[in-house]
Amino acid sequence: MPTPQPDSISTIIGPSAGASAQDYNELFAALLELSWKGIAFPYTKLRTEFRQDLAIHKFADRDGAHIEGMGSAPLEITARVPLINGLDAGKNEHWTRPLYPTVRDNLLRACADKSSGPLQHPEFGVLNCKVQTMAWELEAQTRQGVWVDFKWLQTDDTADDQLQQALSQPSPLANMAAAANDLDSNLANVSPIVVPTPYVPPIGFSDLANQIRAVVDQTTQLQKSSAGRVDNMIYEANALRDSLNRLASALNWPMIQSCERAKESCYDLKASILKKGRPIGFYTTQKDATLAQIAAALGVNVMDTISLNPAYAMQPLVPKLSVVRYYTQPA
Repeated sequence: MPTPQPDSISTIIGPSAGASAQDYNELFAALLELSWKGIAFPYTKLRTEFRQDLAIHKFADRDGAHIEGMGSAPLEITARVPLINGLDAGKNEHWTRPLYPTVRDNLLRACADKSSGPLQHPEFGVLNCKVQTMAWELEAQTRQGVWVDFKWLQTDDTADDQLQQALSQPSPLANMAAAANDLDSNLANVSPIVVPTPYVPPIGFSDLANQIRAVVDQTTQLQKSSAGRVDNMIYEANALRDSLNRLASALNWPMIQSCERAKESCYDLKASILKKGRPIGFYTTQKDATLAQIAAALGVNVMDTISLNPAYAMQPLVPKLSVVRYYTQPA
């Protein structure tokens, strides 16, 4: 009889290892079932690849190279899946029958959804993954179903969460610049019939916004100078709003709305970037509600909420999915 090699299975499960083949069979029988987004299925082969991203630095005067670790690549999991009707489930497996076409179709729908999902790995438990490929072939010699090959990549979706949070909290500088451009455009095209004597600021709103951005963008900004320029923008927007209020015309509404947007962005800028006053939070409404109802739900002062959202104060209801400002700290 040939001598077993050091890495052979007989060496691993032999008496010297202190465990029998039956012990290891029970170990594998205790593994978790493989499932993707809650859909369980059998597998004949499961490959898990761990890989590091490496940078190779070579030097002209020496052999070899210095290998620099650049971080771990995502886990790559591939599986060979028999969606063949008539298979028996293992101890910890709970499939839906029939495997073909029902489970195949359910898996295809789960893969068509672009979102990440939980992949229950038999050894490591639940991993957050995205599917890369799901492939199968119809074969004449296989009449009970299909063999499917999967590939998943482990994903970290915290960057998506940060992006969604950033999108739900728009930049006050960008809002201010957009509102200023709207105001200048509306003033340039205003009809004397609609607004006979509109208030015209000594400097354009876009120029005011650029002055604010120039000060804020400096590394060593002067808080007092920045706040003064922002207050000047608020003053000019209020002056234009007052002149429009004296003319009862529905055609003035776009300019009034731009004034309020400019003021709101200035308040946000003072609270967030200039660190002046109490910090402001942003809440996205889940249904139509009044400002009083929203303030009560957030546990904040209703008058403060009205002052931070002057555009909504003129409406009976704040529409669903609107962004409402509120003070995150009490006065």
